[in-house]
Amino acid sequence: MARRIKILMTISDLSGGGAEREFANLLHFLDPVEFDVHVCLWRPVFNYAVPEGIPVTVLNKTKPWHVVRAIKLFAHLVDSFKPDIVFSMLHFVNIITGTALAIAHHRPAWVCRFNSNPEIEISGIKKYWARQVVPRADCVVGCSAGVARSLLKHLDLDSTRVRTTYNPVDIEIIERLSAEPLPIEKPRDAFVIAHAGRFSPEKNQTMLLQAVSQMKHKSIELWMLGQGPMEGDLKREAARLKIAGRVRWLGFQKNPFPFMRAADCFALSSIREGLPTAIVEAMACGTAVVSTLCPYGPDELIENGKTGFLVPMHDAGKLVEVLDRLASDDAMRTNLGKNAAREVREKFNRQRFQKEHIALFKALVQPAGG
Repeated sequence: MARRIKILMTISDLSGGGAEREFANLLHFLDPVEFDVHVCLWRPVFNYAVPEGIPVTVLNKTKPWHVVRAIKLFAHLVDSFKPDIVFSMLHFVNIITGTALAIAHHRPAWVCRFNSNPEIEISGIKKYWARQVVPRADCVVGCSAGVARSLLKHLDLDSTRVRTTYNPVDIEIIERLSAEPLPIEKPRDAFVIAHAGRFSPEKNQTMLLQAVSQMKHKSIELWMLGQGPMEGDLKREAARLKIAGRVRWLGFQKNPFPFMRAADCFALSSIREGLPTAIVEAMACGTAVVSTLCPYGPDELIENGKTGFLVPMHDAGKLVEVLDRLASDDAMRTNLGKNAAREVREKFNRQRFQKEHIALFKALVQPAGG
């Protein structure tokens, strides 16, 4: 029997974001017969479950000044676990991981994955730091073609080490979970718009609230799934726009898919993304989607007018126009949802992601393993 490939996988935590969900999905995709996986988190937050039997180390990095300690602890973990591969995810986690690997005695292959726009997330001293450590990675993965192109330019990387791999999304599980009962009552005759995402500036939910306040449709309800630092500001904005009674704040939902399936459309108003998993999930639920054409990802997921709609960033008027159009045309919504579900089943399926990642990991250990 062949020796299992040892992988040390690290991310800041498993809070309720898209990247964290993708990390958890990948953990479930790796066959324990072939892979010996160890997880390292900065913080003990588990909104997404780690598969049973996978050990977890928590570095307890909760403050900026914990960086040096975190680097030393991670280097020690590398030396004690002796992985064949280290897999890191998120921009600052990648920087810290690369620094720790530089001082560790054990020398594993390193795969670092970026899930957001590096031009925005990595600037100043972080950009200088990243340019010192990220080029040492054996493989740098962008979650979309746009992110991969940006990484090449922004961090001056070797193109032979950069690749695009879409987010690991389990369409079969989404379809099954979306069929579970909706835990709230959907209002009769209302046009329901769903949104899921962290309440933070890059998601620009203020524009979505403004669009809802301007819609012509008589009965509208907006379901806001998520949590984040801007929640209070957004609730005050809804009150200022006099739509507080039309918005349901549903918090983080471990199973958001019944909400997505029950909604009449899903809307994303971001000014930047990496590859918005929420769009993929809504499409898998057969729901019509409208998104801003932000960098990066929506234009790689949505064929405008066929599998959803794309609108300019910061253009609440255009978003209103599309939402009113969807609200008044049941047949259009149905066709968009069917086309979207068919598209994501082809692009995003468990077997494809398992093959891509297993092929990558095995290719990296072949030189050492023969």
